[in-house]
Order: sequence, then structure tokens, then C-alpha cells
Amino acid sequence: MRPRRCVFVRGAPDETRRAAVALCAALSPADVLWVSDAPGPAGFEHCTPGRVRRRLGGAFDAVVIDGLDQTWMT
Repeated sequence: MRPRRCVFVRGAPDETRRAAVALCAALSPADVLWVSDAPGPAGFEHCTPGRVRRRLGGAFDAVVIDGLDQTWMT
């Protein structure tokens, strides 16, 4: 089993998006799930917060959660 870790990226929305993409650069975009109301970068699997339960049990090398997305606050 591969080790898991959580990385928090803080900053302005554009900065954090670029940082998250850079952290996932070595991975296949199809193996990265981007959870946000806004579309993810080209090629990344995308899911809105309201539909993330449908992805439970799926296998991804990385999951990026847009903590700036106001949907998480409701």
C-alpha cells in the first residue's frame, strides 16, 4: 500500500490553483480528481462538491479539494 498524505496550499485562488497543478504535474491528469464548482484544469477528472459522494470507492492518485469554494461552507 502506498503512503498517503495531505497537503494544504494557502494563498490567493490563482496561486493555490497553480500550486496544486504543479504538485500533481508528475501524475496522469486522469488519475487526479479535482473537486470544485469551477472546472478543473484540462484533462483532470472533475467533480462538484455536491456529487463527490458518487466518487467514493474510486481510485485516484491525488484529490484536489477547492477549499475556497463556497459550496463547502453551506
